[in-house]
Amino acid sequence: MSLTTVAVQDKSIQERHKTEKRQYFRQKRQNYRQRERDEIEWLRSQVAGLEIQARGLQAVAPRRQQPNRHNEWQLRDLALSWRDIAAQLKREYRLTVSEHDDLLERVQTQAELNQAMAQFVIQAERIPVSLSTPFRLQYVALSAHPVHRKHSKEWATQQLYHNMPVVFQDFPIASSNGDATAFKLDVRDMCVNVKDYSQYIWPAPLEMVRFMLRHHLEEMSSGQQIEAIEWTENTVLYQVQAMPAQSTSVRVLQAQFHEAGRSVLVVRQVEADELSEVPLRPIYNVMWMDLQQLPDGRTLGRTASFVSTNLVDSGISLDEYAKRYGVDVSQSREDDKVQILQNALAKWLEEHEERFRERVNTLVDKIRNNFMLQ
Repeated sequence: MSLTTVAVQDKSIQERHKTEKRQYFRQKRQNYRQRERDEIEWLRSQVAGLEIQARGLQAVAPRRQQPNRHNEWQLRDLALSWRDIAAQLKREYRLTVSEHDDLLERVQTQAELNQAMAQFVIQAERIPVSLSTPFRLQYVALSAHPVHRKHSKEWATQQLYHNMPVVFQDFPIASSNGDATAFKLDVRDMCVNVKDYSQYIWPAPLEMVRFMLRHHLEEMSSGQQIEAIEWTENTVLYQVQAMPAQSTSVRVLQAQFHEAGRSVLVVRQVEADELSEVPLRPIYNVMWMDLQQLPDGRTLGRTASFVSTNLVDSGISLDEYAKRYGVDVSQSREDDKVQILQNALAKWLEEHEERFRERVNTLVDKIRNNFMLQ
């Protein structure tokens, strides 16, 4: 095919598009004019109907009451011109059309939201099977659409809340008035899976613990610095401050659910977010905290957390993963690496738990002192 033929075809396509566009706008103007004509005909029919009704009433009126001068003046004062009636009917008609258009727009918006939420649930990727959780977790990607985003947060956290009883079936037996910890490391299918259970008696009533976890989690965090960036009725989205050399970020979602004498805190890492300027780190991290009021005014807190790091997706080796926790396994045998890493992680978690409790005690004293000063 020659260049001249191609040029002629392109020009023909452009002319066809212009013709279709002109025809579209011409049809649109015709529809608008037809709608105006229909509106005028409708108003005329309404006026005609009212005139017929008025003549009927005028014919009946003399039989009901003999007219007199006083009644005639009274009727003149109360009478409205047909022009006023037509104008009022036209205003009401336009108001009805406006309400109809508004309802139609809301229905379309809701339909789009329903479709987006269905795709969120059905097409979401699932957590790898290597993560040994008692139930299936869904891949959570937050949309930039504000309503869809809010519903996604609620759906993701409610899934954790409703599955909490299954999670705590494996919680170690412990006295209700003491602390306890349990830890397990599993490496398989190029995934490092960590299960951590702990029990801690908070030196504060349940209401204060709820307040601290929702409004002061940044002060209690003993790892990287976090910042609350979004709030809804019962959720908070946190941004973990990344190191300068890192090209990825971490966002964590928290929610609280309250029952009589008890509260449940759920936390999970978000896998993707359209509003994040950088990609989110591919780590699956979920946590449950069961908080119960004790008779002595303190709060019993039981925590279960599951963390899974896919080494392939993260682009690191097991040796590099171990270095993050201050241990070098590069010279160790493959069979010994897991045990060395488990010992290092157990020590790190113990130190992490100790720092967390110190921060909790400091924050409790701070809140109480502020309350006393007030």
